[in-house]
Amino acid sequence: MSDEKYILQVEDLNAVYLVREGTIKASVDINFEVPKGSVMAIVGESASGKSTILEAITRTLPPNGRILSGKAIYNGKIDLLKLDNSKLRELRWKEIAIVAQAVQNALNPTISVFEHFVDTVEDHNVNWSKEEIRERASKLLELVGLDAPRVLRSYPHELSGGMRQRVLIALSLLFEPNLLILDEPTSALDVLTQARIINVLKDVHKKTGITVIFVTHDLPVAAELANYMGVVYGGNMVEKGETGTIVKRPYHPYTQALINSLLSTVGEVEKIKPIPGEPPSLLNPPSGCIFHPRCPYATEICKKEKPPRIEVKPGHFVKCWLYK
Repeated sequence: MSDEKYILQVEDLNAVYLVREGTIKASVDINFEVPKGSVMAIVGESASGKSTILEAITRTLPPNGRILSGKAIYNGKIDLLKLDNSKLRELRWKEIAIVAQAVQNALNPTISVFEHFVDTVEDHNVNWSKEEIRERASKLLELVGLDAPRVLRSYPHELSGGMRQRVLIALSLLFEPNLLILDEPTSALDVLTQARIINVLKDVHKKTGITVIFVTHDLPVAAELANYMGVVYGGNMVEKGETGTIVKRPYHPYTQALINSLLSTVGEVEKIKPIPGEPPSLLNPPSGCIFHPRCPYATEICKKEKPPRIEVKPGHFVKCWLYK
């Protein structure tokens, strides 16, 4: 049911990839809501299907991707999955901005940063003069902590990976969108640069009030940035709730195992508990609960039937037979 207090409501989203070997079930019955003005992280291991969720919502799946069913209600009114391409294109960047994962491929190496801003304005048929674009671009680059005059005249290859990432964040804010979506904003960056990007995103959210959704495999980054968190395993969102609650009191056995597997800067190495077994194949997933082959609490029903989505406390959902 649509509700305008949420900027995005995803309902029963199912998306797959068609490959030679069969069908990869990358997003299975995904449900979550994102309150306006909040920051939500979608967390999971590599190849768990978390990026597919964003690509399905924004309709940017690769050619072999298919959305089988579901809804993605924007602002309580618009189902993004049913919009025609022209209307969807009007929403992208102006209302919903996307920062892709591979920053090295997102910027044209043959034009300057300023020309990227000009091209973006012209591509969206916005009637701004070059002076207006330069003024707006300068303010945004300063917002993300860059030296605007120098960066505007630079080419992408003259900037570090962290600087290119911040340029993309600045570009994404050009039309003051309502929703910013980022795919692995700190991946492939060194630790110091990651910390800088985290601080930039915190600052942008504080100063603009923009709603942010981002994907990450890094649980500490999610805990640092997000108000809400969705934990993805094997194409399923197995737990969703407030970040503080999930980190302090995780309900799903996978979330518990994921947190216990992290290396603490103050803890003992001997107390780290790696998750036994291997991640599931999304081509031939196990029957029943997707996590049951690795779960210490698995029972017969876990092996045979998929668990329902259970609200264990207000706004906190988990897919696990332990709470039925």
